[in-house]
Amino acid sequence: MFRFFSPLPCILLILAAGCAAPIETGDEPYVRVSMDLPGFSAEEIDDGVASDFAELVGPEAGVAELVVVSRWGRFEAFASPSRGTSIVQLEQILRGSIHADWHPAQAAPPKIAATSQPPPPVGREYGTSVEVVPNRDRLAQLGLTPAELSQRLNRATQDQPDTVTVEELEMLVVAQENAEPVHLGDVAEVTESTVPMSIVRAYPGR
Repeated sequence: MFRFFSPLPCILLILAAGCAAPIETGDEPYVRVSMDLPGFSAEEIDDGVASDFAELVGPEAGVAELVVVSRWGRFEAFASPSRGTSIVQLEQILRGSIHADWHPAQAAPPKIAATSQPPPPVGREYGTSVEVVPNRDRLAQLGLTPAELSQRLNRATQDQPDTVTVEELEMLVVAQENAEPVHLGDVAEVTESTVPMSIVRAYPGR
Protein backbone atom coordinates (compact mmCIF):
# COMPACT_ATOMS: atom_id res chain seq x y z
CA MET A 1 0.00 0.00 0.00
CA PHE A 2 1.25 3.47 -0.87
CA ARG A 3 1.29 6.29 1.60
CA PHE A 4 1.94 9.82 0.42
CA PHE A 5 3.55 12.69 2.25
CA SER A 6 4.11 16.14 0.80
CA PRO A 7 6.51 18.12 2.98
CA LEU A 8 7.57 20.46 0.18
CA PRO A 9 9.84 20.70 -1.72
CA CYS A 10 9.67 16.93 -2.08
CA ILE A 11 7.02 14.22 -2.17
CA LEU A 12 7.59 10.92 -0.39
CA LEU A 13 6.00 7.66 -1.46
CA ILE A 14 6.29 4.95 1.18
CA LEU A 15 6.00 1.33 0.13
CA ALA A 16 4.83 -0.08 3.45
CA ALA A 17 5.27 -3.69 4.45
CA GLY A 18 2.19 -5.53 5.72
CA CYS A 19 1.65 -5.73 9.48
CA ALA A 20 0.63 -8.80 11.42
CA ALA A 21 -2.83 -8.83 12.96
CA PRO A 22 -2.96 -7.91 16.67
CA ILE A 23 -2.97 -10.80 19.13
CA GLU A 24 -5.65 -10.53 21.80
CA THR A 25 -4.76 -12.04 25.16
CA GLY A 26 -8.23 -12.04 26.70
CA ASP A 27 -7.54 -9.52 29.48
CA GLU A 28 -6.54 -5.87 29.59
CA PRO A 29 -3.00 -5.61 30.98
CA TYR A 30 -2.14 -2.32 29.23
CA VAL A 31 -3.38 1.19 28.69
CA ARG A 32 -2.77 2.24 25.09
CA VAL A 33 -2.29 5.83 24.01
CA SER A 34 -2.59 6.34 20.24
CA MET A 35 -2.49 9.34 17.96
CA ASP A 36 -2.42 9.88 14.19
CA LEU A 37 0.30 12.23 12.91
CA PRO A 38 -0.12 12.51 9.12
CA GLY A 39 3.02 13.59 7.32
CA PHE A 40 5.44 12.64 10.12
CA SER A 41 8.07 9.96 9.57
CA ALA A 42 8.79 7.23 12.11
CA GLU A 43 12.11 8.90 12.95
CA GLU A 44 10.50 12.31 13.46
CA ILE A 45 7.91 10.82 15.81
CA ASP A 46 10.57 8.82 17.68
CA ASP A 47 12.76 11.91 18.15
CA GLY A 48 9.88 14.17 19.18
CA VAL A 49 6.51 12.90 20.34
CA ALA A 50 7.72 9.50 21.57
CA SER A 51 10.69 10.76 23.58
CA ASP A 52 8.60 13.58 25.06
CA PHE A 53 5.91 11.10 26.10
CA ALA A 54 8.49 8.84 27.76
CA GLU A 55 9.59 11.81 29.88
CA LEU A 56 5.98 12.72 30.61
CA VAL A 57 5.10 9.45 32.33
CA GLY A 58 6.99 7.41 34.91
CA PRO A 59 6.70 5.79 38.34
CA GLU A 60 4.87 8.84 39.69
CA ALA A 61 2.25 8.28 36.96
CA GLY A 62 1.69 4.67 38.06
CA VAL A 63 3.56 3.18 35.08
CA ALA A 64 5.68 0.08 35.65
CA GLU A 65 6.68 -0.54 32.03
CA LEU A 66 6.29 1.63 28.96
CA VAL A 67 6.64 0.67 25.29
CA VAL A 68 6.47 3.44 22.69
CA VAL A 69 5.85 2.76 19.01
CA SER A 70 6.66 5.28 16.26
CA ARG A 71 5.31 4.49 12.79
CA TRP A 72 4.90 6.57 9.68
CA GLY A 73 2.05 8.91 10.56
CA ARG A 74 1.14 7.24 13.87
CA PHE A 75 2.25 7.13 17.51
CA GLU A 76 1.31 4.50 20.08
CA ALA A 77 2.33 3.84 23.67
CA PHE A 78 1.55 0.78 25.82
CA ALA A 79 1.76 1.31 29.59
CA SER A 80 1.43 -1.38 32.26
CA PRO A 81 0.48 -0.36 35.81
CA SER A 82 2.92 -0.37 38.69
CA ARG A 83 2.27 -2.40 41.84
CA GLY A 84 -0.80 -1.12 43.68
CA THR A 85 -2.20 0.70 40.61
CA SER A 86 -5.12 -0.76 38.67
CA ILE A 87 -5.68 -0.46 34.92
CA VAL A 88 -8.63 1.86 35.55
CA GLN A 89 -6.53 4.07 37.83
CA LEU A 90 -3.65 4.15 35.31
CA GLU A 91 -6.02 5.16 32.52
CA GLN A 92 -7.35 8.03 34.66
CA ILE A 93 -3.84 9.11 35.64
CA LEU A 94 -2.68 9.19 32.01
CA ARG A 95 -5.72 11.20 30.96
CA GLY A 96 -4.82 13.75 33.61
CA SER A 97 -1.10 13.76 32.78
CA ILE A 98 -1.35 14.33 29.04
CA HIS A 99 -1.60 18.02 28.22
CA ALA A 100 -2.27 19.83 24.96
CA ASP A 101 1.28 21.10 24.36
CA TRP A 102 2.73 17.58 24.47
CA HIS A 103 1.76 16.80 20.85
CA PRO A 104 1.82 18.82 17.59
CA ALA A 105 -0.98 21.35 17.30
CA GLN A 106 -2.23 19.89 14.01
CA ALA A 107 -2.69 16.42 15.53
CA ALA A 108 -6.03 15.18 16.83
CA PRO A 109 -6.20 14.56 20.60
CA PRO A 110 -4.75 11.16 21.58
CA LYS A 111 -7.01 8.21 22.27
CA ILE A 112 -6.51 6.51 25.65
CA ALA A 113 -8.05 3.13 26.49
CA ALA A 114 -7.30 -0.18 28.21
CA THR A 115 -6.34 -2.93 25.78
CA SER A 116 -5.55 -6.63 25.66
CA GLN A 117 -3.34 -6.14 22.61
CA PRO A 118 0.31 -6.53 23.61
CA PRO A 119 2.92 -4.11 22.28
CA PRO A 120 5.09 -5.17 19.34
CA PRO A 121 8.64 -6.39 20.02
CA VAL A 122 11.38 -3.82 20.52
CA GLY A 123 13.32 -3.00 17.37
CA ARG A 124 12.99 -1.41 13.96
CA GLU A 125 11.21 -2.41 10.78
CA TYR A 126 12.42 -0.97 7.49
CA GLY A 127 10.64 -0.20 4.26
CA THR A 128 11.29 1.50 0.95
CA SER A 129 10.94 5.25 0.61
CA VAL A 130 10.68 6.81 -2.83
CA GLU A 131 11.43 10.52 -2.80
CA VAL A 132 10.08 12.67 -5.61
CA VAL A 133 11.77 16.07 -5.93
CA PRO A 134 9.79 18.24 -8.37
CA ASN A 135 11.48 20.49 -10.93
CA ARG A 136 9.55 23.65 -10.12
CA ASP A 137 10.57 25.47 -13.30
CA ARG A 138 9.41 22.58 -15.49
CA LEU A 139 6.15 22.29 -13.54
CA ALA A 140 5.55 26.04 -13.97
CA GLN A 141 5.91 25.61 -17.74
CA LEU A 142 3.07 23.09 -17.55
CA GLY A 143 1.00 25.30 -15.25
CA LEU A 144 1.34 22.86 -12.34
CA THR A 145 2.35 23.24 -8.71
CA PRO A 146 4.10 20.60 -6.54
CA ALA A 147 0.82 20.15 -4.63
CA GLU A 148 -1.06 19.41 -7.86
CA LEU A 149 1.67 16.97 -8.90
CA SER A 150 1.25 15.19 -5.55
CA GLN A 151 -2.50 14.89 -6.14
CA ARG A 152 -1.94 13.47 -9.63
CA LEU A 153 0.57 10.97 -8.26
CA ASN A 154 -1.99 9.92 -5.68
CA ARG A 155 -4.58 9.21 -8.35
CA ALA A 156 -2.12 7.58 -10.75
CA THR A 157 -0.65 5.16 -8.18
CA GLN A 158 -3.65 4.24 -6.02
CA ASP A 159 -3.99 0.90 -7.84
CA GLN A 160 -0.27 0.26 -8.25
CA PRO A 161 1.25 -2.82 -6.53
CA ASP A 162 3.75 -2.43 -3.68
CA THR A 163 6.47 -3.85 -5.94
CA VAL A 164 6.39 -0.93 -8.37
CA THR A 165 9.91 0.20 -9.32
CA VAL A 166 11.43 3.65 -9.60
CA GLU A 167 11.60 3.17 -13.36
CA GLU A 168 7.87 2.41 -13.48
CA LEU A 169 7.10 5.48 -11.37
CA GLU A 170 9.20 7.65 -13.67
CA MET A 171 7.05 6.50 -16.61
CA LEU A 172 3.74 7.52 -15.00
CA VAL A 173 1.91 10.08 -17.12
CA VAL A 174 1.24 13.20 -15.02
CA ALA A 175 0.38 15.78 -17.72
CA GLN A 176 0.00 16.47 -21.44
CA GLU A 177 2.00 18.94 -23.53
CA ASN A 178 1.31 19.55 -27.20
CA ALA A 179 -0.82 16.40 -27.22
CA GLU A 180 2.17 14.39 -25.96
CA PRO A 181 2.33 12.64 -22.57
CA VAL A 182 4.56 14.13 -19.87
CA HIS A 183 6.03 11.51 -17.55
CA LEU A 184 6.93 11.91 -13.90
CA GLY A 185 10.60 11.49 -14.75
CA ASP A 186 10.32 14.52 -17.06
CA VAL A 187 9.28 16.86 -14.24
CA ALA A 188 10.89 15.39 -11.13
CA GLU A 189 13.85 13.43 -9.79
CA VAL A 190 12.80 10.07 -8.35
CA THR A 191 15.11 8.27 -5.88
CA GLU A 192 14.72 5.23 -3.64
CA SER A 193 16.10 4.56 -0.15
CA THR A 194 15.51 2.34 2.86
CA VAL A 195 14.02 4.04 5.93
CA PRO A 196 12.58 2.95 9.30
CA MET A 197 8.86 2.23 9.00
CA SER A 198 8.47 1.63 12.73
CA ILE A 199 10.65 2.16 15.80
CA VAL A 200 9.74 0.41 19.05
CA ARG A 201 11.42 1.32 22.34
CA ALA A 202 10.85 -0.09 25.83
CA TYR A 203 11.34 1.70 29.14
CA PRO A 204 11.22 -1.08 31.78
CA GLY A 205 11.35 -0.75 35.52
CA ARG A 206 10.00 2.78 35.67
